[in-house]
Amino acid sequence: MGNGVMAIIYAFNENSILYTVGDTPVTARSTGNGELLTNSALTLPDGVYDFYSISCNSSITPSLNI
Repeated sequence: MGNGVMAIIYAFNENSILYTVGDTPVTARSTGNGELLTNSALTLPDGVYDFYSISCNSSITPSLNI
């Protein structure tokens, strides 16, 4: 995994934040291209999802409306 920003990725069923789905949450690091790379596969059943990624090691405050 790279040396970029570390984040935790959460997946929820579309329009719901009650329970995470699949193998989430998972930890990831960003690449220079802005991609998030995980240590392991992110497996989800067929469906439509909302994804959220929370930074773990960046002091920049994102502008989020949840």
